[in-house]
Amino acid sequence: MTNFSSTGLRQVLLALSDRTIVQIKPSNEAKYQDMVDVLDEMNITDRKKYAMVDISAAEYDLIKNSRL
Repeated sequence: MTNFSSTGLRQVLLALSDRTIVQIKPSNEAKYQDMVDVLDEMNITDRKKYAMVDISAAEYDLIKNSRL
Protein backbone atom coordinates (compact mmCIF):
# COMPACT_ATOMS: atom_id res chain seq x y z
CA MET A 1 0.00 0.00 0.00
CA THR A 2 1.32 3.45 -0.84
CA ASN A 3 0.15 7.07 -0.87
CA PHE A 4 0.21 10.01 -3.28
CA SER A 5 3.22 11.77 -1.74
CA SER A 6 6.55 12.27 -3.50
CA THR A 7 7.93 9.37 -1.45
CA GLY A 8 4.95 7.13 -2.25
CA LEU A 9 3.45 6.54 -5.69
CA ARG A 10 6.08 8.65 -7.42
CA GLN A 11 8.87 6.36 -6.21
CA VAL A 12 6.92 3.28 -7.32
CA LEU A 13 6.45 4.76 -10.79
CA LEU A 14 10.11 5.81 -11.08
CA ALA A 15 11.22 2.26 -10.22
CA LEU A 16 9.27 0.79 -13.16
CA SER A 17 10.77 0.08 -16.56
CA ASP A 18 9.99 2.58 -19.30
CA ARG A 19 8.34 -0.29 -21.17
CA THR A 20 5.83 -0.93 -18.38
CA ILE A 21 2.21 -0.08 -19.07
CA VAL A 22 0.58 1.16 -15.87
CA GLN A 23 -3.02 0.11 -15.29
CA ILE A 24 -5.05 2.60 -13.27
CA LYS A 25 -8.05 0.86 -11.68
CA PRO A 26 -10.13 3.19 -9.53
CA SER A 27 -12.74 1.58 -7.29
CA ASN A 28 -16.21 2.99 -6.76
CA GLU A 29 -14.86 4.49 -3.53
CA ALA A 30 -12.13 6.49 -5.30
CA LYS A 31 -12.51 10.23 -5.07
CA TYR A 32 -12.09 12.54 -8.05
CA GLN A 33 -9.05 14.08 -6.33
CA ASP A 34 -7.44 10.63 -6.12
CA MET A 35 -7.63 10.32 -9.89
CA VAL A 36 -6.23 13.83 -10.34
CA ASP A 37 -3.35 12.94 -8.01
CA VAL A 38 -2.60 9.69 -9.88
CA LEU A 39 -2.65 11.42 -13.26
CA ASP A 40 -0.42 14.20 -11.88
CA GLU A 41 2.10 11.58 -10.76
CA MET A 42 1.96 9.93 -14.18
CA ASN A 43 2.80 13.31 -15.72
CA ILE A 44 5.53 14.17 -13.19
CA THR A 45 7.26 10.82 -13.76
CA ASP A 46 6.85 11.17 -17.54
CA ARG A 47 4.82 7.96 -17.86
CA LYS A 48 3.37 7.83 -21.35
CA LYS A 49 1.95 4.31 -21.32
CA TYR A 50 -1.04 3.86 -19.06
CA ALA A 51 -4.63 2.73 -19.25
CA MET A 52 -7.64 3.39 -17.06
CA VAL A 53 -9.51 0.10 -16.70
CA ASP A 54 -12.28 -1.34 -14.56
CA ILE A 55 -11.32 -3.01 -11.32
CA SER A 56 -12.43 -6.64 -11.00
CA ALA A 57 -14.44 -7.92 -8.06
CA ALA A 58 -11.49 -10.08 -6.97
CA GLU A 59 -9.11 -7.10 -7.03
CA TYR A 60 -11.57 -4.99 -5.08
CA ASP A 61 -11.87 -7.74 -2.46
CA LEU A 62 -8.08 -7.89 -2.13
CA ILE A 63 -7.90 -4.14 -1.50
CA LYS A 64 -10.85 -4.20 0.88
CA ASN A 65 -9.38 -7.08 2.89
CA SER A 66 -5.93 -5.44 3.07
CA ARG A 67 -7.45 -2.45 4.91
CA LEU A 68 -8.62 -4.58 7.84
